[in-house]
Amino acid sequence: MQLFTDYTQEDLNSNIDPLFLLCHPLSKLKLVSDLLISFDRGDKTRAFDGFDSSAAFTVGDMISDAVREIEAVQKAAYHQYSKLKQESDRAFTEKLQGLIPAYDLAQHLEKITKKAKEG
Repeated sequence: MQLFTDYTQEDLNSNIDPLFLLCHPLSKLKLVSDLLISFDRGDKTRAFDGFDSSAAFTVGDMISDAVREIEAVQKAAYHQYSKLKQESDRAFTEKLQGLIPAYDLAQHLEKITKKAKEG
């Protein structure tokens, strides 16, 4: 089963928290890891000695699928980060623009008060 059968990249990008989907490819990698460890018999044979070519291809395909899924989720997470950063920057700029007139008014009032004390 692949993550891409359930979600498109657009679905991932529009999701508020795409990182929750990382459990699927990470579970796939854990399965591959457990499979490779289970073939270690403790003697001098190599881990892949128990695999025929189709089994090795299947394991490689599972790893490749998991990596592509993680990359898709990473891309979606970066998309969400960029969107949030833009919104944050815009909100900060709007807030700052609202404060500038108040700062200018405070300086103007300070000048008037200073002149009144001097005069």
